Amino acid sequence: MCRSGIRNTHIKQNRKVTMTLKMKSCLFIIFSSLFFTWALSANNLKESKVINITHPGFKTSEFQGSQVILTGNEMDISDLVSGIERATQPYHDIFHFINTDLKEQIMAKMINPLCQEAENPDLCQQSTRQKLQVAINSLGEKLSEGVFYPEEYWPIGSSKAHFKASMDFFKKECPDQCTSNIVATALLYGTDAEYSQLYDKIKNRSDLCQKNILESTEKQLGRITMPKECLNEENKNHVVCETISQHVQTIQTRIFALTELTYGFDALKHSVVTFCFECKFLERTQENTNFLELIGHLEDQIQCSTLEPGQQKRVYANTFPTNNESYDLKRETDGSYSVTFNLKFSADSDYDGPVPPEHVHAYYVDKVQKCMDVANQKLLGPNGEKLKLIINKPGNSTNDICLGKNTKNISIRSKSYRHDSKNYASDIDCPTITHEVLHLLGLCDEYKEEKLGYYTDPLTGEPISNEKKNIDNAETSYHSFILAYDCRIIKENSIMSDQQERWDNVFKNNTEPSLLTTEQFNAILYGSCEEKNKTFNKCSQLAYQSSIESPECMKKKQECEEELTNEHTQ
Repeated sequence: MCRSGIRNTHIKQNRKVTMTLKMKSCLFIIFSSLFFTWALSANNLKESKVINITHPGFKTSEFQGSQVILTGNEMDISDLVSGIERATQPYHDIFHFINTDLKEQIMAKMINPLCQEAENPDLCQQSTRQKLQVAINSLGEKLSEGVFYPEEYWPIGSSKAHFKASMDFFKKECPDQCTSNIVATALLYGTDAEYSQLYDKIKNRSDLCQKNILESTEKQLGRITMPKECLNEENKNHVVCETISQHVQTIQTRIFALTELTYGFDALKHSVVTFCFECKFLERTQENTNFLELIGHLEDQIQCSTLEPGQQKRVYANTFPTNNESYDLKRETDGSYSVTFNLKFSADSDYDGPVPPEHVHAYYVDKVQKCMDVANQKLLGPNGEKLKLIINKPGNSTNDICLGKNTKNISIRSKSYRHDSKNYASDIDCPTITHEVLHLLGLCDEYKEEKLGYYTDPLTGEPISNEKKNIDNAETSYHSFILAYDCRIIKENSIMSDQQERWDNVFKNNTEPSLLTTEQFNAILYGSCEEKNKTFNKCSQLAYQSSIESPECMKKKQECEEELTNEHTQ
């Protein structure tokens, strides 16, 4: 669909006529969809034949009524050439498009059929093709001297269809974690009203959804290219340069708003990023700048920042890669840190807890918060910094994380169920609750897996089944059984290895000042920041890898253990 109209001007002899065609796709449609009205001149029925160019979808186009006239073996295409020239004035490289695709279409659909009426069809076609090529070459020279809109230029307000598709996209219950190039296009090139409606949809989505949309939007920035001529001082006030510059400013404002929404950092607009966006944009005229590198630099900058009282930021964990965890970390006015969770509890089919299923949510919200009230007393950093974990009560918010912003859905199972971060046994205790909640902050397990593993051939060691099994059911008389996660870094006296032991050492034995180690506390505060958490984050990536699937992980485990040992002895 064409995204701009054509300004109609009557064609008159010796009068220069201009028109604006905002996308070369319009020109393609015009010529590819041409149909011809054949008419014989009333005065010269035997001497000439005329083609009047018409198109039902472009009633105001200057192409309407343009003529190609055949007299004997000679074709007069001057009117056609004038129409092409007027249609191509906005573009700097549409010449290539005309010189290849459209030239052949003009010959096949217009010139050749009419030349069949000539006295010598071959001579007519050869002569006309030469004329057309001369005209196109001349047009190319003229175009190379001006300032024109880039080939892939999309003005603001040109994505009506994308906006409609985006609104339909957000009606889906869980739209593929919000990754969509259609939504990104609508955000960048929609009207202000369209952008506002989409922004309202996005701000109530999950953290992962918001981050995916921002990254999709960043990728779309590749189509925005400022013409090189606009960098010259004499052209800065040219209408093309001014228009693109205004659109860029609008798009930058939208990108900043989406970035603030995604990362939750109030100081974004006052950082060096403002200059970098403009710088990277201008560099696109000289090189293919990757805007994702910029947003990656921005994320590193935010993750490594130390919050001042009253500030907050979105933290993206890098220690628990299978969950893509993220959370809002706030520095309170008293200097402490806080993370607030939205938890939604529901009874699973095997639930056997102390309250009726309809009361499960309220009961376990209170239970988890009471445990956090105790744990918060000893969630301390290396310098005595305090961390508080707060459980919100989202009420009747949806069970779908895609529609409930930052809501973590947790099923309550039977007493015999093995806990994980998304499933609690009905009789779960406070040390275990603390362990599982810390998973939501990206911390990974640090214990030796003793229940899960793989059946393997006892002779070759090859897995007979890649499916993890419970070791209690292993047919050891027929197959070997290798424990899962053998590449995991095992740590002693950790809330993520033996939560009961660490809990007792803190609250009963008084042998540890905090439930968290220094590395764990820094991982919560600085997330994926490589500068502060490089070794800890890298080693945590091995927590859910097995040598049976990734043989190279055992070497990485050895390297990590050596690095961790060196860090602790320094």
